[in-house]
Amino acid sequence: MGAVQGLEGEVEGAVTAYDLFVAVVAIIALAVLGVRLGLPDDSEIAELLDLFDLFFCAVFFADFIRNTIRAPNRRRYLTTWGILDLLS
Repeated sequence: MGAVQGLEGEVEGAVTAYDLFVAVVAIIALAVLGVRLGLPDDSEIAELLDLFDLFFCAVFFADFIRNTIRAPNRRRYLTTWGILDLLS
């Protein structure tokens, strides 16, 4: 069987550099959250980690928008994986 191509000639199911970037950001975000939970709220490092968390949220929201735009069936995406992506 041949590979199925999606948008812009990408092979469906293939891991792209963008996918790896989002996965690395997710792992770093979890590590930052773990460190942040152990710090007092008035710490300067805690404030810095909160800024990193805001950046991570922006990356994940941009990923949600990208996936919504690129979905072949937006309504189906939004009622299945899309809502989970947005909530996470």
